[in-house]
Amino acid sequence: MTERSAPLARLLVFEELRSLQGRLCRAAGDRAWDEFERCFAADGQLRVYEPDGSLAWFALSPHIGATIDVEAGSGTLVVHSFGGELTLRAESRAEAVWAAEYVVGPDGAAAGRPHHGYCRSHQTYLRDGERWVIRSIDLIRRLRD
Repeated sequence: MTERSAPLARLLVFEELRSLQGRLCRAAGDRAWDEFERCFAADGQLRVYEPDGSLAWFALSPHIGATIDVEAGSGTLVVHSFGGELTLRAESRAEAVWAAEYVVGPDGAAAGRPHHGYCRSHQTYLRDGERWVIRSIDLIRRLRD
């Protein structure tokens, strides 16, 4: 299955990938790290880059969620992704570019100002049996305040 595959077959795969992305964002916001980790392949990886292209930090499965938890610190975590540009490369391989926004905020009215940013997320996916999983995420920060 590729971009030349039947439109309905591609659409079904794209909906599965959008659902996977939704679960990933929800699990991150809930800090449900076990559920978050289930979105990744066993050899999954996450790399976070600064706007200048330098590597800020990285994490490997099965410790991606725990690493994000440390990097984000305590408090509220909100993650939104949208505008997915999905490409089917093979029956069991796909790619996407997502625009994303995140907020990391301390809890409580007097706890300080939240950290807010925009990024672009380049993702690769693998089909693992009947389900799609994330093989890699390269998150490129575009703007931070």
